[in-house]
Amino acid sequence: MIPAFFPSFVGEVWIQPGQDASQGGAYRRKAQGGCRGPARWRWCWVRRGRSSSSGGSSGSSSRHGAGNQLPVVALDILHMLFAEDQVVLAKMNPVNDYYGPLLRQAFAPLVQRGFLEFAYGGADVGAYCCQHRLVAAVHLTGSEATYNNIVFGSPKDRVPGVARECSGAGSGLWWDEWGYSHGSPRLSKHVTAELGNVTPYIIVPGPWSQADMEYHATSVASGLAQNAGHNCIAAELVITDASWPLRRAFLETLSRCLDSLHCRAPWYPGSAPRIAAFRQRFPAAQALGRAVPGKGQAPGHIPAEPWLFATGLAPEEAETRQENWGGVLQEVALPGCHGTADFMRQAVDFANNKCWGTLAASLFIHPETQQHYADAFDAAVAGLRYGSVTVNCPSLVGFSATPLSWGAFPGHSPHDIGSGMGCVHNTYLFDHPQKSVLRAPWSYSPQPLWSIGQIGLGAALPHAFRFMANQHNPVVALAYLVAVALHALRGSWAVAKGRKLTKHGPDLAAAAAAAAAAAAAAAAAAAAAAAAAAAAAVAFSSQLTPQAADPYKPFFASRAKIAEASNLAKNFQFQELYDGDISSVQIATCKSNSEKVVVKAFKRDKLQHRLDLQHKVKQEWEVHASLSHPNIIQAYLGMEDSSGVKLFMEYAGDSDAYSYINAKQRLCLREDDARQLVYDVLTALQYMHSQGIVHRDIKSENVYRTASGVWKLGDFGSSLRVGDERLLAKQVLKLEGTFSFAAPEYISIWSAFTKAQLTAATSFKLDSWSVGALAYDVLCGRAPFAEREDVSRDEEKHNILSKEPAYPGGLSYEAVSFMMQAMEKNRQKRPSIAQLQAHPWFDGLLKLHKQQHQQQVGQ
Repeated sequence: MIPAFFPSFVGEVWIQPGQDASQGGAYRRKAQGGCRGPARWRWCWVRRGRSSSSGGSSGSSSRHGAGNQLPVVALDILHMLFAEDQVVLAKMNPVNDYYGPLLRQAFAPLVQRGFLEFAYGGADVGAYCCQHRLVAAVHLTGSEATYNNIVFGSPKDRVPGVARECSGAGSGLWWDEWGYSHGSPRLSKHVTAELGNVTPYIIVPGPWSQADMEYHATSVASGLAQNAGHNCIAAELVITDASWPLRRAFLETLSRCLDSLHCRAPWYPGSAPRIAAFRQRFPAAQALGRAVPGKGQAPGHIPAEPWLFATGLAPEEAETRQENWGGVLQEVALPGCHGTADFMRQAVDFANNKCWGTLAASLFIHPETQQHYADAFDAAVAGLRYGSVTVNCPSLVGFSATPLSWGAFPGHSPHDIGSGMGCVHNTYLFDHPQKSVLRAPWSYSPQPLWSIGQIGLGAALPHAFRFMANQHNPVVALAYLVAVALHALRGSWAVAKGRKLTKHGPDLAAAAAAAAAAAAAAAAAAAAAAAAAAAAAVAFSSQLTPQAADPYKPFFASRAKIAEASNLAKNFQFQELYDGDISSVQIATCKSNSEKVVVKAFKRDKLQHRLDLQHKVKQEWEVHASLSHPNIIQAYLGMEDSSGVKLFMEYAGDSDAYSYINAKQRLCLREDDARQLVYDVLTALQYMHSQGIVHRDIKSENVYRTASGVWKLGDFGSSLRVGDERLLAKQVLKLEGTFSFAAPEYISIWSAFTKAQLTAATSFKLDSWSVGALAYDVLCGRAPFAEREDVSRDEEKHNILSKEPAYPGGLSYEAVSFMMQAMEKNRQKRPSIAQLQAHPWFDGLLKLHKQQHQQQVGQ
């Protein structure tokens, strides 16, 4: 289910240094007889179990709910029940205890069997729950003050202190904000907690377009506006480079985005005074937002407040030591940064040492910047001492991806609790998580469901829940997933039409058409597979993310699932096109309706003991399944049966470009036909690059022609998501692709490569060169640097590195110019895919496309 709602995202759970990536410690100890559990509330006796490696204990726990968010309460309950193997008493916060009966109804089976119960009341009830003899452990989500009250007692119960300096070294006393020492804990039970954060959003300078700034300004605003800013991970602090030429433009875009939102009421107790204090401290802060119409105002006496945005703050001016807990945002511009790499180093240092808390941080970085400063980027992600690090998306998305761990960065103690201790979520049950990292695509459409730019959320959510509840029936689940997609598209389109921001106008329409085509293709695939086969299929993509610290892990399903999936073959007639040592390619025709699909089958006996091949198959499917575009072969289904792993994809016809030319008994295509092919490939690559993916194996054998004359790009076995270079480095394999179509910087490191050369191995400009080589191949009938059929590899390498290809007569000036620019040996001067699309060679083709579109609109 996770990939359905986090398309193209990659999640990682990082393991604490020196620890094994072991899983399920509570259940292992239980199986070994190390502890009983779990007890039920109606039992008179509860055995306190041994503490797990994360501090949990088998037995009974008291869970003290957050007052701001219902999902926090529900997810904590599920974590304590199933990850910590504890029965739970959920003490509701008085602020939102009206949710209690609804949660009790939702969890009725657990309540009826005695695994879960709810309690209501104030601090006195909370204290009673914590001290009760049947409670073995306590978990709370709240503030640092709440934690100190529970563990050390209220301030009046602690030892009065004269001053912090009086504590002295070795005194054993710690001093809180009231001047009271903590001393020894009054609560000796094991306590875990998640206590908030001053959340930094690091904006790395780079070549951002206006569309990029609007997309990510919306992301930052979404991180602030959700729940009116009453979140422990609300965006609080935007960190920028003072010398970034686009800084002012980005801040203006962010201000316009906040100004387009309605003002919100600071409904959480105590938040209004904090907002007033912020306004007094930063009188020059912008007051942004639209007035709430009378019918939209909430009942009660709390007026709506504007969004406050204080910009241009020096590092020492910003409020970084406590949460503002409301609709306020600060921008700190770091001075004196000597380049992008130095900014990332300084920003991480500022976030780690100046911003209170270690719960979550977000970093936004353009793919080209990430590629050019790969080492600095990796160091920044690794250096952020936060329990959750999200890249190119708000921190709240890291909370929502429940397979990832969620909690403070390890290292806090009861006397210096900070953002807390322990973690929740972590559905893969890693015993020693250090932090989670969630890497989002640079941008995509339609608007994600968590974005403030998405107004279809209310209509989409019921279908999303029904999709999750029908995983046992994939055909029904698919119908609900299509409904979610349609509501998301509708919600994005309405916003794109109505808002003043220029957000994804024409691009959104194209994305909507592409998504509709993808939904239709998915529905056709489901029908072709037949209901029985679909129900038996094993969803391979769900095993791809999140990745643990070690991605080389066998992914074979259980024997029962493999046996069920093996029934799929009974619904298809298979025709083998190619049979290799490791994999084969087949055409599968559905017996019920004669629909055809292509199946790429990897042999089980070859995969079973080859971790490198397992990694390659996972990476290929993860990339392919994340793409949906009219000029890309559509991925349908990844599954595993008794023979191995099968990847089902769209059947575009019998001809790739190479075979198509041979079938015409020609050496090459006419220039008009070749131009159309190359433009279709460029269109596909522009979409891939916008998703942060480089293809790395463009050639005529990987371009397929449909019956309607559309060319589609396929074969993603060499593709790589920019930002996953570390996975490439772990392969310790030769680079992949096709030698004759590879760029010179790629050729020079073909046999072996080092981490320092990863930029050359993963550059988007690799595809620019290969498109030029593809154009030469289909126009001239051979690869550009293979002067003879018997040319040796060394001779061809020499030609690629030091010679220019020979261009035969008969080609237009524009065609030759296109190929010369695409095959520019200097990677820095080589045009991007978007620049190649704008080449004059395609002028006539673009005019024709425009005329056809106008005719379609007129009809």
